Amino acid sequence: MPFPGVSAVLENGEKLGLWRFVRLGGSRVVIPPADIYLFGAWHPGYQHLLGLGGRLGVLHTSSIGEMDFTPVEWGYLDGVLLDPRIEFVWFGDPALARLFPQKGFYAPYPLACLEPLDMEKQDIITLFCPGGPKKNLANQLAAVALVQREMALTLHTNLGEYERVMRALGVKYVLHPWLPRADYHRLLASARVNLAISWSETFNYQVAEAAFLGVPSAVSPAVEWMPEHCKVLNPNSPEEIAKKALALVRGPTDIREWVERVAQSQNAVLTHALERFTR
Repeated sequence: MPFPGVSAVLENGEKLGLWRFVRLGGSRVVIPPADIYLFGAWHPGYQHLLGLGGRLGVLHTSSIGEMDFTPVEWGYLDGVLLDPRIEFVWFGDPALARLFPQKGFYAPYPLACLEPLDMEKQDIITLFCPGGPKKNLANQLAAVALVQREMALTLHTNLGEYERVMRALGVKYVLHPWLPRADYHRLLASARVNLAISWSETFNYQVAEAAFLGVPSAVSPAVEWMPEHCKVLNPNSPEEIAKKALALVRGPTDIREWVERVAQSQNAVLTHALERFTR
C-alpha cells in the first residue's frame, strides 16, 4: 500500500470487527475467500488479484487537494474507474464521490477508541507525520521556533529529512526513529500540544490518536472534524500557527470527549453505509 493513511483506515476497521485486514507482502500471503474484497488504495501490482471473485472495490483515501501533490494518483483512479472488474470505489473525500457517482460512494472512516494513558506531562510539542510538501512542514517548523521564544517546549519529531531546516531555524528538537506503537503513544500522551497543520486531508488519524490521549492538536481547516478553537485559519502563517499552539497549551481542553463523540458518529454512519451497500 503506497499511501500511509490506508493502513490506519483498515486497522481501525479491523479493530471494530468490520472486516479482516490482510497485509500484502512477501510470497506466502494467503487471501481467504470472501464475498467482497476491498483493496487499500490502488497499485498496478494488484492486477493479478482481480480474478479473486466476489465483488471488488478500492478504498481511495486521498482528497482532491492531496492528489494535487501526488498526481500519479489521478492515473490510478482513472484506471480503476474504467476497469469493469472493479465494482465500486469508497472515497474518503465526499467531493470525489459526487464527481464519480457511477462507481463511487462516500463514507466516513472507522475510528477505534484508544484507552487513556496516565502520563505526566512534559514540556514537549510533537510533530509526527510522513514528509512531503502537502504536510506544510516548513511553516510548522518555523512556528515551533516562534513558540520556543515564548515557552520552553522541546520539539519531538520523526522528520529526520528536515534536520537542516530545524537547525537553520534554531529549533530545539529530539529526533525519533520509528517507535513501537506503545512507546509512541506514551510519548504522545506526555506532550502539551501536537501539530498537524497540513494543506489537505480527508481525516488525519494521528490527530485522533493525540485527542484520545488527551492532547490537543493545532490543525488546519482541512481537519474538518476538529473543534474550531483548534484550527489555524491561515496555514501559511507561522505566526498564526505559533499563536494557536500556545493558546492550546495554556487553555483547558476536553478534546478526548470531543473525539469520542466523533468516533461514535462516524462509526454509526459507516456501519449503516456498509450494511446498505452489502445487501
